[in-house]
Amino acid sequence: MYNLRIAYFLIFSMLIFISACKEQDPVKVENWYDEDQTRLKETYFIKGEDEQVRIGAYKSYYSDGQLKEEKNYKDGDLSGVAKYFDENGTLIEKCEYSKGELHGKRVLYKEGKKEIEETYKRGNYHGPYASYYPNGKLREKGQFIENSMEGEWEFFYESGKLRESVQFEGNKEHGPYKRYYENGELESTGQFENEKETGYWEYYYESGALKEQVNFKEGWEQGVVTVFTEEGDTSKRIIYEAGRVTDYKEY
Repeated sequence: MYNLRIAYFLIFSMLIFISACKEQDPVKVENWYDEDQTRLKETYFIKGEDEQVRIGAYKSYYSDGQLKEEKNYKDGDLSGVAKYFDENGTLIEKCEYSKGELHGKRVLYKEGKKEIEETYKRGNYHGPYASYYPNGKLREKGQFIENSMEGEWEFFYESGKLRESVQFEGNKEHGPYKRYYENGELESTGQFENEKETGYWEYYYESGALKEQVNFKEGWEQGVVTVFTEEGDTSKRIIYEAGRVTDYKEY
């Protein structure tokens, strides 16, 4: 009798185990564009009979059969690498997910070429950022920290030559600024404070000769502004008060 009870218990336990396993087995779902099921719209897997909990590979298609999306789910949340394609089958986006949020690199493409490269942390911009011209040259690069532009950002001409360099703090221009001509000569240099020009700025001709000396206060010209010819002679002297001209003299 004792052995019989043991046998019943083992059989009962095995049935429960098998039943539990069946409940967890992935169930494949297919949705179609047409009633005849000749044009597949999407295919994915759900956990048991719970249609809200997707798991594993997911694919969706355009009506002509071209792949539209390719991604992965883990316990109902997007996880891992996801890819998105246009109607011609060209990749337009590749990104990484963790627990349903963008986490890692996200790359956007235009006509098959990399256009924007972003970095995310738990759904927020966090890390290196870069964008590109159609010719593949770098357009701009910088750093995000928790959705905020921080540190040095650089902007480039389509030729690849540096155009601007500016410091950011809290998503605002704040710190040293330099702008260059495409030939590499300095065009202007100064300082920003909360997105406004402040302090002493200098502007240059493309030849490298000094063009203007300007003092700013909270984004407005303040005090004496001196303008020079390309030969180095003083051509104008202007006095400002909070951006308004109070005195003007030409030489």
